[in-house]
Amino acid sequence: MKKIMLALSIALTAGVMQAASLNWVVAGVTLPETTTPANGVAVYMFLTAAGGNTLSFVPTASLTTVSEVESAITGGTFTGAGAYVSSTLNSSGATTAATGVSTSFGAGDSLTAFAVIFDNADVSLATSYMIAQSATGDTELSQSWTSSTGAKVLNWGNQTTNGTTWTSMAAVPEPTSGLLMLLGMAGLALRRRRA
Repeated sequence: MKKIMLALSIALTAGVMQAASLNWVVAGVTLPETTTPANGVAVYMFLTAAGGNTLSFVPTASLTTVSEVESAITGGTFTGAGAYVSSTLNSSGATTAATGVSTSFGAGDSLTAFAVIFDNADVSLATSYMIAQSATGDTELSQSWTSSTGAKVLNWGNQTTNGTTWTSMAAVPEPTSGLLMLLGMAGLALRRRRA
């Protein structure tokens, strides 16, 4: 019995090692307005499209486009939910290049993805974000698997070289609030003038 269990575990390990996998790379990220590598900041990868029969692990959240994620960020509702995978950048401002999902891809599967980086490991404390951009200016990258073995890489490359810039997450005052404040101040000025 022990020999059978050992043989099964070896076969399973070999199968996992031979499975197709996805790696992702975002490199050369520096903190806003500095040349300091963005060590420890949060980076999320979102899928915009997926095909094939074995991608049942793909999140079904509504955030599947760059504009939807940016709307969630500026609206203060972004939590990272729906991301395919998240990571933190290392001391050189890069991701580790593995998703940790090594058995979920097979022949015919395809996906398109984009990466969102925040200037803090805790998104609720972040003040800026960026959408990773490739050397050719693309924010969305695609890969397709032709077999059930081997690895594919989504590589956005060096963000400093690619010219990617940070966008501030500071709240923009609502026009109606500003108008009401202006009217209130004008009313106070008029009342003071009459007195």
